[in-house]
Amino acid sequence: MKITLKNIKHIPRLSEETECFTASIYIDGVKKGEASNRGCGGNTDIHPRELAESIHDYAKTLPPLYLRWDPSLPYPQSGETIIEDLIYTHLRNKRKQK
Repeated sequence: MKITLKNIKHIPRLSEETECFTASIYIDGVKKGEASNRGCGGNTDIHPRELAESIHDYAKTLPPLYLRWDPSLPYPQSGETIIEDLIYTHLRNKRKQK
């Protein structure tokens, strides 16, 4: 499963604890839904629910992630971690271009 994001709209002025954004989710090149986060520290929402479940099931097949500040503590990936990683990668790449 190849997951990509397009039409990313990042709203830094509303980003408090997490990044505030909206994005279209594409699976294997086909638009399947939307992702968003309000930037207040809450969850990243994935719609429709069937897409969220599908991405979450896929995430269960991936190796765990490790925190930079505690590499001995693995935590399982989820649909949220996949989408958030794509957002953070997009933002890092955008900063490098400046």
